[in-house]
Amino acid sequence: SYNARQIFQFPSKPFTSIENVALRPSGDLILTTTSAPTIYLLDPTQVTPSAELLYTFPDATSCLGITETSSDVFAVVVGNVSLTTFGGVPGSFSIWSVNLAQSSTPIVKKIAAIPQAKILNGLTHLQDNPNIVLAADSEAGIVYSLNIVSGVSAVAIQNSAFSPGGKTLGINGLHVDAAGNNLYFTNSAMGTFGRIPIDGNNGEATGAATVIATAAEGDNYDDFAIDGQGNYWIAV
Repeated sequence: SYNARQIFQFPSKPFTSIENVALRPSGDLILTTTSAPTIYLLDPTQVTPSAELLYTFPDATSCLGITETSSDVFAVVVGNVSLTTFGGVPGSFSIWSVNLAQSSTPIVKKIAAIPQAKILNGLTHLQDNPNIVLAADSEAGIVYSLNIVSGVSAVAIQNSAFSPGGKTLGINGLHVDAAGNNLYFTNSAMGTFGRIPIDGNNGEATGAATVIATAAEGDNYDDFAIDGQGNYWIAV
């Protein structure tokens, strides 16, 4: 069995909705929020941890997925999301770089907009080609690839296993496994956790999707994490 403990809680006012978490090499956590276009820094080893505002992104309402593309350099999904409907504003989504490798003050720059996206959500990178990130479009049921050097994006995978089925959020979280040849994903609308084999260089599918687990009645799968032993921890 495992024991869960609370590390930190934001004050009730103003309301703060934590969307995603990334782990820095130092052990600090970077938190993205959908309630504001902000990212926070949190040291979970402190006796009384506090959340330090790291950056506020312009012209957006929310931050979503985050992934480390190189040591202490992160890509972040930024866009406009309604916390009432959980829908996104098409044309508002972009991916930014947050560089913490050079100083405690982040170097932040916009990598590229993905104007055709309806609501970008989860974000991961390829193991064999870390300059390529994969972003889940939850409403369209699409995974986009983005070259963070050139800024060129494309549809990497469109699959019925990603579909929202008439709801708002289909594919949600996504992560490439350590071997680099499988993309694992959750689908919130279908309540499924699955995988699809991919080309490790471009993220395109090389086979059919497989459902590994289905959420219990009344539950929904959100994003997830993979630990060093190959266990998958899904937020429900």
